[in-house]
Amino acid sequence: ISTSSSSSSSSSSGFSGVGIASFSTAPVPAAASSSLEDLEDFDDDDDDENYDDYDDPTMYFTTPQGVRRPIEPINGSGGLPPDERYPYFLKVPRIPPRIVARRVSALRTYVTAERSVRHSTWRMNLLCRFVAGMTVTEALNRLGFVRKGKAGLMHKIIREGAARAEREGGLRRSSLMVAECFATNATPLKRMKIHAKGRAGLMRRRHSHVRLVLREIDFPLEILRSRTFAAKKRWYVRQRIAELDMEEAEREREEVERLTRLAEEAAAG
Repeated sequence: ISTSSSSSSSSSSGFSGVGIASFSTAPVPAAASSSLEDLEDFDDDDDDENYDDYDDPTMYFTTPQGVRRPIEPINGSGGLPPDERYPYFLKVPRIPPRIVARRVSALRTYVTAERSVRHSTWRMNLLCRFVAGMTVTEALNRLGFVRKGKAGLMHKIIREGAARAEREGGLRRSSLMVAECFATNATPLKRMKIHAKGRAGLMRRRHSHVRLVLREIDFPLEILRSRTFAAKKRWYVRQRIAELDMEEAEREREEVERLTRLAEEAAAG
């Protein structure tokens, strides 16, 4: 497998070297938009190869004949022919945790909370564990098929967090993921429980607080951290979708600014 450094003038996004990815389009976070600078000095202890071509914006793979070719999306989803895809994306250098922590800490986060939910903490955490780690789009789609009493409430909380991220940071749902989600105990309501023979007992109606943290997605980092070709391809497709969403959002923003400017000119004239 060839991992030699090379430059390319191609404008398509993808892996460089052996499944190493670097993207520099709109959905990439502002703190990581320049390039993978903190990955350039990373060198595997077991190999003396040079990994200084992390900012190469082209995805490459090496054919069995030793030819290094760029990867173009297939039917809009990205990937390789079936007979050439699997063996070339496995030997990827692992990123040190300090670099991962440094990049993750620079990402923007948006916190949403729902207080005094009339549901026990244990049952609410079942939903929280279900959506934690998913992208916002995937979480919203899957919650529609979950047969839990508060699945609709969790859907609403995620929508509110995504709306706040779009309002404050201009991020679409395709560029966000559920970084944290958990429920804690709230003040229970004391109720009377009727027993036989004229007796009564104490019943507690449990409540919980829900905390949801949405974080923007660092697509280059997620692609590098993926250990299989299928996982890399999923993140690559998600990045392409996020790019299209950001382009559409930019067009809508420009159109709103143009109409606002025309309205102001008409009012002034």
